[in-house]
Amino acid sequence: MPEFEPSQYLEQHIKVGDREQGQSLIDKLSESFGPFEYKESGEMSVQKGPFEIKLSYDSELNQPARSIISDQSLPEHNRKYYSVRGYKFSRLDRDQQLDLISLLPADYQVIVEPEHRYKSSPNLVDQGRKVILLRGDLASPAIILSLLHEIGHARSYDNKTAEGKHRDWKHRSIVDFGVYGIGDKPGQDDYAAVLRDERDAWAFALGKIRLLLDSKEEVGRYSITKKDVRSMIHNWALQGYNKMFANELGQMDLDKK
Repeated sequence: MPEFEPSQYLEQHIKVGDREQGQSLIDKLSESFGPFEYKESGEMSVQKGPFEIKLSYDSELNQPARSIISDQSLPEHNRKYYSVRGYKFSRLDRDQQLDLISLLPADYQVIVEPEHRYKSSPNLVDQGRKVILLRGDLASPAIILSLLHEIGHARSYDNKTAEGKHRDWKHRSIVDFGVYGIGDKPGQDDYAAVLRDERDAWAFALGKIRLLLDSKEEVGRYSITKKDVRSMIHNWALQGYNKMFANELGQMDLDKK
């Protein structure tokens, strides 16, 4: 395998995206298939076109999950969290099913805050505590893709050596704090490591869901195409990183594009 060269990687992968198209696609993929109405525990399913989403859940949270929740400092009261026990995305006309929970590394728990309304607070994975926190409507393709992305991060982390885990943590910490002018100034190696990590996690997500997608738009029925998902990833999900890194590195000013 050729040696990883940060400047070459950044030059190759920082792209100016079509933000309007990206927003249009995330809006489409965020459309709910139908409301999930939560009790203390239960099973639910919703359908749209040839797609089905099935969910099973309960209110039992392990200690790492409770500690993640206690870290959240949003101005809400009586927020309710649930443990996701089963979560499947199916293509009924092809008899194909994606079991998302089966993809988790050992000992991980997925929790969800269904009533979350703060778009600035993203879904997240805490590899140390082995918890993935989802925020919002589980009855939409967008959050399925987001969970696959976080699972990609978790699996990648679990497959690394202790040295690799520490190196990745250091790169991301330098970038995260550097945005606010705290600590060391990030270098190209930090930006490249974080961008590669994000792109790899999205590649994992696309790879797992692609067999359930349409090859092209179907007139007269609901469809999700591979092009839709790829465009959402490159024109929306990755654009925040592309914009920040490009501006920091002085390669281009995406605000002027």
